[in-house]
This record gives sequence, structure tokens and C-alpha cells, in this order.
Amino acid sequence: MKSLPVECSFCQWTGVLNNYQEHLDQSHPNLTCEFCHEHFNSVNDFNEHKVSKCQKMIVQCKLKDFGCNEQIIRAKIKDHYLSERHQHAIIKLIRQSSLQSNDQQIHIDLP
Repeated sequence: MKSLPVECSFCQWTGVLNNYQEHLDQSHPNLTCEFCHEHFNSVNDFNEHKVSKCQKMIVQCKLKDFGCNEQIIRAKIKDHYLSERHQHAIIKLIRQSSLQSNDQQIHIDLP
């Protein structure tokens, strides 16, 4: 695992996982979120912050494939869930799931 090839997400450096933290400590000692400006000491904490915690980060609605293709500030996601566009996407998802379920039932019922 330590010899797994990795690419730095901040520059063009490539190397092995075992050397990645050392590279980060030397080349990127102050990891800072570009959205909320919080500072991090480790890449793991920084990546976790970006993926699930930063409230100022812009995220894509999870119902993008059902017509709700808005980008929302994570802190406002609950407001977005109540929006008309998101509610229509939920209805579309339910209808599509219902149609697929009915279609599967028809195939099961056939002799």
C-alpha cells in the first residue's frame, strides 16, 4: 500500500503514498480551504473537510440526473431541498422508480 502511486492534488508532484505526507509537509505546509479559509495540518483532514464538512463549499444537487442540476452552497442545502425545482426532481425520481418497478413486475409475471 505504501508503494501505491499518487498524484498531489495541489501541484504536479507524483510519487508513492509513503512519501506523500512528507511532500505535503515540505511543499504545502499550510493547507487552506479556498471556500472558508480554514487551515489544516493533514491532507486527510483537508480532504474530509472538502468532501463533507465545509459549509461554504458549492456542491451539486444529488438529484442532478433527475433535472435538479443546481449548484448550492452546502450551508443552504436544506433550503434547496424545499425548493420547487428539487421537489419536481423528487417527483420525477419516484415516477421513474415506479415505472421501473412495474416493468420488473411485468417481466416476473410472464410465463
